[in-house]
Amino acid sequence: MKETLIEFISNNEAAIRLTVFLGGFCLLALWEWVLPKRGLTQAKFQRWVNNITLVVCSTIIVRVIVPIAAIGAAYLAEQENWGFANHFDLPFWVKMVVTFILLDLSVYIQHLVFHVLPVMWRFHRVHHSDLDCDISTGLRFHPVEILISLLIKITVIMMLGAPVLAVILFEIILNVMSMFTHSNILLNKTLERVLRWFIVTPDMHRIHHSIQENETNSNFSFHISLWDRIFGTYVANPAAGFQGMTIGLEHFRDHNWQSIKGMLVMPFVTNVRGYAINQRDTLNADELASVKKLIDEQTKHLKEAKDIAEQKSKALHDTVLKLTESASYQSMLVNNMVDGFISTDQRGLINTFNPAAEKIFGYKADEVMGQNVSILMPEFEAINHDSYLARYQEKK
Repeated sequence: MKETLIEFISNNEAAIRLTVFLGGFCLLALWEWVLPKRGLTQAKFQRWVNNITLVVCSTIIVRVIVPIAAIGAAYLAEQENWGFANHFDLPFWVKMVVTFILLDLSVYIQHLVFHVLPVMWRFHRVHHSDLDCDISTGLRFHPVEILISLLIKITVIMMLGAPVLAVILFEIILNVMSMFTHSNILLNKTLERVLRWFIVTPDMHRIHHSIQENETNSNFSFHISLWDRIFGTYVANPAAGFQGMTIGLEHFRDHNWQSIKGMLVMPFVTNVRGYAINQRDTLNADELASVKKLIDEQTKHLKEAKDIAEQKSKALHDTVLKLTESASYQSMLVNNMVDGFISTDQRGLINTFNPAAEKIFGYKADEVMGQNVSILMPEFEAINHDSYLARYQEKK
């Protein structure tokens, strides 16, 4: 029975794959139409024409360059007894399960590499440049990316020695899951939360198509969702919410990039900026440079203002100092004092007599200027004043 089933699937794999693909496509397209998750921002018909045209071109180009497909590689590995699975005496179903899981892990790693290496990201960003996310996005891959992916897949299949049936099932599920995870379908929230513990759901993968680069560089899994949780690349929800998030890439929002010509030439005409994981800090380089320039200019202006303020403060200090040292300032200060102020020279002759002193002693300034200060003292003090002053002068 098992051998008959395997033989039937192997003999009719092309028809089975095409039937499952078309059936899945029609079912998901109808689901999107009846229960969409998000409103589309682009004309659906034109997007579908461009995305489907791209996958047709990619398929033709890849088949011409690499006639052997993944299933052909599995047949060759089985006939030549290549790969570790062909060197272990394991039950067939164990080989099937183990190789399927390892193939899925290889797709996760490959997907991650396409985000890590700028040369790979050049081609993979064609897929991410779609401004909406639906089943046609799951078909939107540059021919060079599909070619590289096929060569990697063939290498992994031969190294694993994956059974032909495992590869056939993997390819069928890969095609369907690519459409499912990119589809714009509305799932019950509770069901979606349970499903994403086991498989990648549309909501989970849609985060991967966010315009925010930290979200673009997350949720790399294709089938088994646990890889993202295991390797720390899982993001549960977009920062802007599933309805508020923006799909696509910052630098490819012009409608010209959405044409078939734009998608084919995209990897070759622009520099790699942002999104590739080791380039991620460059996404807002221009904006950050402008902000830094503005901060530097403001800092320079503040320093100049501080220098001017310090210069003015010093000039004001010098002016005040000169004023305090000038005779006119001292005279003004003395004349406006509330208290009486009298000064004498070394001989005791009065040389300053302010208005407050005039009120106290009853003399006008011109009456006492040049007179001995003793005239302002009681008689018993006045008699001895000159001798006191002489002794004081001697002590100095």
